[in-house]
Amino acid sequence: MRNRPFYPALNAEIQQPAAADWLWRPWYAKLWWAAIPIYWAAAAASLSNGVQKGPPIGVEEGPPFRII
Repeated sequence: MRNRPFYPALNAEIQQPAAADWLWRPWYAKLWWAAIPIYWAAAAASLSNGVQKGPPIGVEEGPPFRII
């Protein structure tokens, strides 16, 4: 232990970047994080507006087979 050289860089405290610095650094990250709530708000609104009144496209109403 005593013969070991002293390395001040290893003993110094390294400051961690804040989460906001990591999330908001580039401009496209700002666009990405701003678009997420807009996307989910539109998705939630589309579920409750009642546009689609029937079954999904390609699905017919009635039983899946005929009884003869």
